[in-house]
Amino acid sequence: MLGEEILVDIDETLSQLIKNAEALNKSSLNQEEKEAFAKTQESLLAHLMHMDEMLAKKRKSIKAMHKGSASLRIQEKLLKFDKLHKTRLRKKIKVNN
Repeated sequence: MLGEEILVDIDETLSQLIKNAEALNKSSLNQEEKEAFAKTQESLLAHLMHMDEMLAKKRKSIKAMHKGSASLRIQEKLLKFDKLHKTRLRKKIKVNN
């Protein structure tokens, strides 16, 4: 699941939690209906917590990916610099001889 999809899911879950909480506050609901809403709320809260964990993992993996790619770029640049530096030294030695 992509980060944006996770955020959309979290947003939708929060909207449903709010909607259900508003319904629970209505005094016209009987006890059975209130219990059903309460169980649904528990389920939605569990889902919300799960999605929050997924988002945290996604953010960590993105950070790791960026670190990995930054490390790779640095290694490539060091190799390129090393090659250029050696070439420059060889040219300098040839000129001095």
